Amino acid sequence: MTNSDWITLGAAILTGGGTLFLGIMAWRTICQTRTTQKAEKRERLLNEIIDWAMEATRSKIEGIFKDLAKDDRYLDKKFIQAQIHEIRITYSNLTTKTAYICEVTKSFDSDMGNNAKNTFVNIIIMAQILDELAEVWGQKEKAEIEEYFKVLQKYENELKSSANKIIERASKIKVKGV
Repeated sequence: MTNSDWITLGAAILTGGGTLFLGIMAWRTICQTRTTQKAEKRERLLNEIIDWAMEATRSKIEGIFKDLAKDDRYLDKKFIQAQIHEIRITYSNLTTKTAYICEVTKSFDSDMGNNAKNTFVNIIIMAQILDELAEVWGQKEKAEIEEYFKVLQKYENELKSSANKIIERASKIKVKGV
């Protein structure tokens, strides 16, 4: 082999080595990007779960019940129907996202998924009771209306308990990266 052949061979080896190096670096970059995207998606999903659960804990049932005895406006059926309608909108917004949240929570943790289902069931039951309450308001005695609120309060407490468990577990997963 002549000197020019050796030079050509050396250049070919360097070019091949450089190409191989660039290929390896590109592969590592792609792998790193995928890992980063997975971590960002996980963080986003956990934030969505926490936001949904926090929204579920913001109920006005207790406030309406306390105000019932104090405010004469609560004797007005249209006023209470407006209050109930406002709560129903909140529950309606929660239920539209619930199926998605139930699936996402199950992918992280089965207990969290079960708590999401419990939250959903309590929202549905409370919505039904609120619909009935809106219809009978003004036709029932105050003591009977208070019974509706006691039942609603029971379901609201269960809802808040389940939602708080979701928030607690999702927060632990975020912190620990479990």
